[in-house]
Amino acid sequence: MPETRAVRKTSMRTPLPLLLLSVALTAALHGEAHAQAAAAVSGEVGQPFLTCYRPNEHGGSAQSWQFVQDARGLLYVGNNNGVLEYDGASWRLIETANNVAWSLDLDARGRIYVGSSGDFGYLAPDAAGEMRYVSLLGEVPAEDRAFNDIRTTLVTPEGIYFQAWERLFRFTRAADGGWRVKVWRPEGRFLFAFRLGDAYYVHQEGLGLMRMAGDTLELLPGGEQFAAERLKVMLPYGKNSFLAGTFNRGLFLFNGRSFEPFATDAEAFLRANTLYDGARLADGTFALVTLEGGLVILSRKGTALHYIDETSGLPNLAILSIFVDRSTLLWVAMTNGICRAETPAPLSRFDATIAGIAYRIRRHRGTLYAGGDAGLVYLDHRSSRFRPVSGLLPGNNQVFWLLPFDDVLLLATGVGIYEVEGTRARLVRAGGPSFMPIVLHRSRQDSRRLFVGLADGLAVLRREPSGRWIDEGRLPAIHEYLTHIIEPEPGLLWLGTIAQGVLRVRLDPDPGRATPPLIDRFGREHGLPEGGVSVYDAGRAAVLRDAGRRVPLRRGQRAVRARPTARQRRRLRRDPGRVQRGRGPPG
Repeated sequence: MPETRAVRKTSMRTPLPLLLLSVALTAALHGEAHAQAAAAVSGEVGQPFLTCYRPNEHGGSAQSWQFVQDARGLLYVGNNNGVLEYDGASWRLIETANNVAWSLDLDARGRIYVGSSGDFGYLAPDAAGEMRYVSLLGEVPAEDRAFNDIRTTLVTPEGIYFQAWERLFRFTRAADGGWRVKVWRPEGRFLFAFRLGDAYYVHQEGLGLMRMAGDTLELLPGGEQFAAERLKVMLPYGKNSFLAGTFNRGLFLFNGRSFEPFATDAEAFLRANTLYDGARLADGTFALVTLEGGLVILSRKGTALHYIDETSGLPNLAILSIFVDRSTLLWVAMTNGICRAETPAPLSRFDATIAGIAYRIRRHRGTLYAGGDAGLVYLDHRSSRFRPVSGLLPGNNQVFWLLPFDDVLLLATGVGIYEVEGTRARLVRAGGPSFMPIVLHRSRQDSRRLFVGLADGLAVLRREPSGRWIDEGRLPAIHEYLTHIIEPEPGLLWLGTIAQGVLRVRLDPDPGRATPPLIDRFGREHGLPEGGVSVYDAGRAAVLRDAGRRVPLRRGQRAVRARPTARQRRRLRRDPGRVQRGRGPPG
């Protein structure tokens, strides 16, 4: 008697050497990616989060073939060792008569039918409530029992179909509660079967794609073109249309009268890697899996939105089955495990490890850039992958700051300041021990001027209309390591430092005059914390932050929130240079 045995489950997220840019990327894309479909158009769909289960975790064989999910949410997977049952926390193996479970389907009452090798049946609870396999082979006439693998098991309003290459069986309930069995024998072989809506289709070798009409298999218009093909995919497309997928000849759209080739961006990929299964996703897109290349997600127009392969974390590219569960999660069965993919989903991930640890993210002229300790990368819309920006010179290209400046993106690194246009960077001010750019700020007083916060001071550059940069030197008497620059009023700068409080710099209203700036320093004696202080622009206020430490407010000083109250705005109008303390955004 087949036994049911419990298997301890260890939930394993596939190790992914990835940089997750979730918080920063969400902020950078806010207001632009309202849904995955919108992101897909712009090529900004990242890789899905994966949870993968190896055979030693789920307790079955390496290969799995089909999924179903019952009304309770339990997942059942046809496996070479039987049927796997997963309740979201643990796996259980239900053995069948001949071990392998090639195909599964579920009827309206929740009964799971199983197609095995030389056998088929269903799962039913025993006295203890555990699922057991019950064979139906005894209901089959003796002369029709010479068949091999049950490739498909499909429940339809007319009955339950079990399809093998050698025979096609339909089981229906008799009035006395027993079974009535109808058997069809092929002219060649019954290669595969499909159900769309209430219709049952069979692909027959030598004839083509057929539809069951009563008890008769009728050739579909144009179905004869698949007589020598292999069909494994049939997906609903419209009210009276569907997509049919061949092993190596691509997709075809059936409109009720004829089949027409369905062009896609993934044509070469599907032909080269053997299309093997497919599913329609919750957002109307199509996921197509292959035996050699992983899977691709297509729009209804055939646009390849993104690919999921070994770079996404799949442990194997040979995918045998795909399934969308009731919570819209995507499951794939491979030749060495089972993976769950969170797609479509509002959150996805990008591999930006080529930039190292990312510190800055900025969108400029439609392109998303990420800067880290290994340089600058950009998101390639065609591949949805980050690629390195070219033109960076050898040296310390750790990215400290990104700042849009008219038609270019300014990049501050240990090598110096670059202009970035598209995917290429050009050095405009060389760095070194005496010029280490940390933070960039465009002047509100003179939009051609650029303030450069250095590791030991504040420098000024000016960009001519021709695009040429002029070095105007340093502001005198500033030698601190600067981390932040804000300008709540034109000509009024607040400078945050790494270890020496905060500076207020008042510039001459006439930039053409060589009047030295007025510089005030605020530190511990002014009620600020000892060490570094970050500054942020909150309208007309300078919000100071002290790395999260609580600082007691002194008499006469008032906290300023990121959005000042009306009373605070009135006070700031009277003295826009007043030091205000409060908890600003994180540094």
